[in-house]
Amino acid sequence: MAAYAAELVRRYGNWVRPVTAGLFKLGQLGTRVMLGGLIVGILAQTMYGPVAAVVVVVLTGSALWAVWFRDADEMTTFGRLLERGAWLLRVQRKETTMRNGIWGRGGSSTNQLPGLAAQLRLHTAKDGHGKSFVLIHAPRNGLYTVVLSATPTGGGDVDVERRDAWVANYGEFIRSLSDETGLEQCAVIMETAPDTSRKLERNVRRRMRTDAPELSLQVMEQLLEGGAQGAPTSRCFIACTFTAKIDGTERRRSASDVADEIALRLPALVSRLSVVGLGVASTVEAQELSELVRVAYDPAIAPLIDETKAAGVIPDLPWADIGPAAFETGWDDFAHDSGTSVSYLMTVPPKAGVDALKAGRLLQPHPSIVRKRVAFIYKPIDSGTSAKIAEADAHTARVRANRDTRSPSKAMIAAQAARTADEQAAGASLVNFAIAVTATVLDPEQLVTARRALEQQMGESRIRFRPAYGMQDAAFTLTLPLGIIPSKLSKISPRIRQEI
Repeated sequence: MAAYAAELVRRYGNWVRPVTAGLFKLGQLGTRVMLGGLIVGILAQTMYGPVAAVVVVVLTGSALWAVWFRDADEMTTFGRLLERGAWLLRVQRKETTMRNGIWGRGGSSTNQLPGLAAQLRLHTAKDGHGKSFVLIHAPRNGLYTVVLSATPTGGGDVDVERRDAWVANYGEFIRSLSDETGLEQCAVIMETAPDTSRKLERNVRRRMRTDAPELSLQVMEQLLEGGAQGAPTSRCFIACTFTAKIDGTERRRSASDVADEIALRLPALVSRLSVVGLGVASTVEAQELSELVRVAYDPAIAPLIDETKAAGVIPDLPWADIGPAAFETGWDDFAHDSGTSVSYLMTVPPKAGVDALKAGRLLQPHPSIVRKRVAFIYKPIDSGTSAKIAEADAHTARVRANRDTRSPSKAMIAAQAARTADEQAAGASLVNFAIAVTATVLDPEQLVTARRALEQQMGESRIRFRPAYGMQDAAFTLTLPLGIIPSKLSKISPRIRQEI
């Protein structure tokens, strides 16, 4: 019976960390440094003598050492030095603290969003059914983001066949992102937080009738008094980010044109999401998005917002005033208004297959964590580029396996890369992805406990994470459904970041 149950568990994997071919264990960057150092050393020997050649060799060796050794998170010594240097530069520039409002340095009386989200502007549009939705505009790089929300069904009492069907449909949804013209990124964000039961009470009282039997009314009142206060609730947000050239032409379109184009695509997106276990997805309006961001920075205000809405009053939360009143970014934590958060970024995907239950443990709520967000960020790759990447990965893995025939892991990676190339040739798509996790507590003294609980969940998922050292505020923003694309704002090219 146990053997039969084990056969029903499917494992999912074939995640590959991009690498480039090079000499020895070096990638393209290290190989170029080595060859460049040899050429410069020979010229120095010819023109200035052996002392200059020795100096060049020492400098080249130091540079190679910095990009040769990698830690368990696949980060080089040069990468760690660059990370620490960027942090010290931020501290020197006083970019790790911010005060908003009348006490702020910006001269504005509002609490605007900090950092990467400061440039964002909101537009309101309507879909084909006349329902309004919010469109987030990033003027700096001409991107527009539409946000959908859904309530996950949950897999606790779901049979294996249906869960596998959800996973397969979710994979098809991710694959279909490559077919969306102008889609730059899609972020699926799972948020868990305590429920104040006010939303349940509001929905129940709206449906209660005054002429109902007295016994029924008493039962409903007792249920509401018992309530689900403190019980965790889960929500899912899907943020799809499009370029202003959404129609595939070189002409950058206006916000109204982009909104009309996105409104035509929303029914298909919602339809594909309805079969992945997320229930019925719907577009997010400006008020809901403002509440989400405001509560993320000030979690203690969540019960007050629920109380206000329960009284029939819509909280006044203008977009220009939903940021934190103050925040302070530490090396490995982020203090903001009434909350303190810690964020992690995925560094190494699972090397072996993972079943859906183990991978899903990262999404489960934990009593030591007040609010948690897990962001799965997908960047679709067009079919032409996918073919080139698959062939290059297969070639690199094959070369490394032939170079070290005694390493079974490299042989397995080469086999996976070859299988990926075959699947891509058969019509499959490649997608770049990343995972960011943020845990928030109200009491800073509970952050250590929350960190341990989060690291335990991450270990159970078999995905390796690393704290976002020196950029906790940016990683915090990354887990919000705002359509932030770090690669569009980074000064370091993706190829170089991949090498270090």
